[in-house]
Amino acid sequence: TLVGTFSVATGPRGSDWIDLAADQKTLYYTSEGNNIYRYDTSTSSQLANFNVAALPGSSAFALRILANGNVLVADSSVIVELDSSGNQIKTYGSTLRVGTFFALNIDPNGTSFWTADITGHVYEFDIATGAVLENWSPGANNGSYGLAVAGELTVGGPPQTVPDGGSTLVLLGMGSAGLLALRRKLQA
Repeated sequence: TLVGTFSVATGPRGSDWIDLAADQKTLYYTSEGNNIYRYDTSTSSQLANFNVAALPGSSAFALRILANGNVLVADSSVIVELDSSGNQIKTYGSTLRVGTFFALNIDPNGTSFWTADITGHVYEFDIATGAVLENWSPGANNGSYGLAVAGELTVGGPPQTVPDGGSTLVLLGMGSAGLLALRRKLQA
């Protein structure tokens, strides 16, 4: 049942990737431009952009809010971390040759995140160090892509549990024919 709709400010591509803040009322979202937008759903009002300065990439896509209020955003050529005040504090993947970072999800361990580029390469990064923990490709991509992590952490919802109690299942959907690649990462 539809409970409401919101008319939000947008950039080049309308409202795109969203995440809900821990306050359960502030939506953070991108519009495939250089900003992270915010909207207060309790007052139906647009808030100031989250980022203090324009993001460095050409198009911001997926974003996730970390438990400490920092935000990670897949920003084309890099993943950007902004502190809880919207200042850029770190980038991930700047030395990698990627198509375009597009997807992003927080691992249930809370210490790493998964991202994928539009060519189908999947990466897991350590949040604290920026080290690449995993890097793999499920194969050819014919134009559609997405990434989901079972049990991913979000600050706007209740804690998630992974069914087997300790592994991460990464799903990367690619292709108009519905090609699906599965990768299971067993944590040590």
